[in-house]
Amino acid sequence: MPAQVPMVKVATVEGNKNVSVSFTNPYTRKGELIVDRYDTLYGWLNGFEKLTGNSPALTDNHVQVNNFIYQYKVKYRDTCGLESDYGNRGTTILLQGIVQNDMPYLKWSSYKEWPSGVSHYLVQIWRNGIFETQAKVNSDTLFWIDEKIYMDIDTAYIYRIVAISGDLMDSSISNYKPLTLDSRMWIPSAFSPNGDGVNDLFFPVAVGVYNDSPLDELRFWMQIYNRWGELLFESNNLFIGWDGTFNGVDCPEGVYSYSIKTIGVDNAKLIRKGTVTLLR
Repeated sequence: MPAQVPMVKVATVEGNKNVSVSFTNPYTRKGELIVDRYDTLYGWLNGFEKLTGNSPALTDNHVQVNNFIYQYKVKYRDTCGLESDYGNRGTTILLQGIVQNDMPYLKWSSYKEWPSGVSHYLVQIWRNGIFETQAKVNSDTLFWIDEKIYMDIDTAYIYRIVAISGDLMDSSISNYKPLTLDSRMWIPSAFSPNGDGVNDLFFPVAVGVYNDSPLDELRFWMQIYNRWGELLFESNNLFIGWDGTFNGVDCPEGVYSYSIKTIGVDNAKLIRKGTVTLLR
């Protein structure tokens, strides 16, 4: 048999549930690819999967992608039972992390074994409905500290790592890692809605709280009252604040009462009542 070997093109976590593995097969005659799989729980499972075709692939749903690293290797067997050597291995990325001093600390396992190696890793966070890249790190760097606070993320910070191959042709995605910060809320004592772009709206600044939720028990609530207890303003969105008006008319300078309540992603109840001074 010629000294050709099938290769693992890429192994990647798919949707934080499965592992998707694709292969290259240099053999055009009839035969099959024999895929072996390894994890630290069961060791090597020889003959884990048998594949045919010129562009074979498998979806492995017998996995725990948040707990284990998975390796795959492949060899070719012809109809006479002759086998090739194994090619390279494809190894998934396992992302882990903790929060210390309000900063997520991420670490991950390296991707192995692209023939061209790893060019770099991308650190991504789920934000505005997509995974956004927050950092690009060298192939020999397997950790990252996120020093940002994302005021527009009202659930856990959900991270993933993307490895880019040395030839920039392939990528492998890790599992997702959710991390939560302790919830808290700061409320200004005064604001000045004069149109100068500084403190024109009254609203709290919060970290790690639910916002604009369809569930009443998780919804942000803010109400503003005048001294006679008349409701002037109400908001269910943390970023929609009071502009100091009632029915389109400017309210006079003075002290107004607020009632604010919300739920943190750590299940803490944040209820605040107090007064704010409107300045003109």
